[in-house]
Amino acid sequence: MPEEQKKIQFTNRSLCSGNVSNFFILPDGMATICEQLYWHPEFIIGDAKKQSIMEIWNSDKAMRLWNFTHKDVVNKESPCSDCEQIDECRRGLGVCWKIVLGAYGMDKYDYPVPDCPYAPPIKNNIYID
Repeated sequence: MPEEQKKIQFTNRSLCSGNVSNFFILPDGMATICEQLYWHPEFIIGDAKKQSIMEIWNSDKAMRLWNFTHKDVVNKESPCSDCEQIDECRRGLGVCWKIVLGAYGMDKYDYPVPDCPYAPPIKNNIYID
């Protein structure tokens, strides 16, 4: 796919509602930003047995994930580590963290989604439409 077409497709991607308009309480009371991320430690934002819904929603962890910036990128080989568009990308429509983990591995949550124009080749065998 030509670079310009890939940029347009990425700009018009679907909204990821995880940690934007909702979060999920897991069976043990832990709160995660996405029902498909389960107990991945990077995405647990609180504990409903110990915190109110508002405390979880406004927790430091939830705010850090929503305000994901260069300083939150742990894997310095991630294209996000020096991307000039990280603010609008992460805070605008967001990224599907589940697809990122599926494409690059459980320790690469700070990578871009595979359809990002700056994304590296997918490491795992997943289907992206």
